[in-house]
Amino acid sequence: MTGLQWAVLTAYARTLPTGSAARCALEEATAAGTPAPAAQRVALEVARQSGMVEAGRVTEWGRSAARVYLSRLGIPAKRDL
Repeated sequence: MTGLQWAVLTAYARTLPTGSAARCALEEATAAGTPAPAAQRVALEVARQSGMVEAGRVTEWGRSAARVYLSRLGIPAKRDL
């Protein structure tokens, strides 16, 4: 998982209901791919500059990217988020 994928998926996970199966699976996947703190800062800035995350929240562009990343990880994405 790239840093950008981690940043977008982490923001996307926060949009899912706490304790839901989808959120738990996503949190498990992102925990396994968590970059080092310095790389996290870079990844979050890249996500922000690319328009995928704004003020710590996933944007529509970020949601679209998250759905693609999720399919690559084999995790189903909710289409209404």
